[in-house]
Amino acid sequence: MILDNHFLQRKDDVDAHFRCLEFISGVESHKQKPVVDSNSGRELFVDLQMQCCMKGQTLVVLYNMVESTVCECLNYIYDNVADDELTYAELTDEMRRMWTQSCKRKKQPEGSLDEASKMPLKVVFQALAINTSGSIDIRKIYEAFEKHGCSIAEDKREDYGDSFLTVKSKRNRLAHGNESFSQCGSNYLYKDLDKMRQDITAFLPIVIETTKKFVEGRGYKRT
Repeated sequence: MILDNHFLQRKDDVDAHFRCLEFISGVESHKQKPVVDSNSGRELFVDLQMQCCMKGQTLVVLYNMVESTVCECLNYIYDNVADDELTYAELTDEMRRMWTQSCKRKKQPEGSLDEASKMPLKVVFQALAINTSGSIDIRKIYEAFEKHGCSIAEDKREDYGDSFLTVKSKRNRLAHGNESFSQCGSNYLYKDLDKMRQDITAFLPIVIETTKKFVEGRGYKRT
C-alpha cells in the first residue's frame, strides 16, 4: 500500500536523523574534546550551539513528516474519487463541500456554480480543500478529516495532542524567524524530542489506517 510505504520511508528518515541527534547530544561539549573521524583523522569540536541547532532542526523534521503524511492521505481520497469517475451528484454532502471549496481555492469556475449545475459534473480535485501549510496539529487533523466525512477515533487524541501542538508551534516560530534554531533547541532535552517522535509516529499510522478504510468502504460516495 502506497500510504504505508511512503510513511515508512519518512519514518526511516526521521529515525536516521534521531540517531545523529542522539550521538551529537551525547557529546560532553564542555570538555572541549573533538570527535575524530577514524578514517581521515579530521576533528570536529561539538559545542553547545551545534547541539541546540540540531535539536531545533529536529522540530522541522518532525513537522515535515506530519504535514506530508496528512496531505498524502487527503490526496489519496481525492485520487480514488477521480478513479471512480464520480459525479458531484454521487458524492456525500461532506465531499461535495470539500470539492466546492477546493475549486474556490484554485479559482476554478465550478466553485461558483449553483447546486443544480454541479450535479452532472465529473469530480476531480485540483488542490487540497483545506489550507494545511504550517497549520497541522492534532486538532487540525481531526477537523480536516471530519470535514471530509472521515472520522478518526478519539481515544488517542489526549495522549498525543501536546506533541503535535509543540511541533507545529515551534516549526512556525522557526519558519517565521521568531526564534533562532539554537534558541529553540535550547529548551529541549533529547528525551523530550524523542517523546514527540514516538507520539507522532504512533498516531500517524492511525490516520493512514482510517484513510484506507474510508476509501475501501467508498465513504466518499453517496448511498
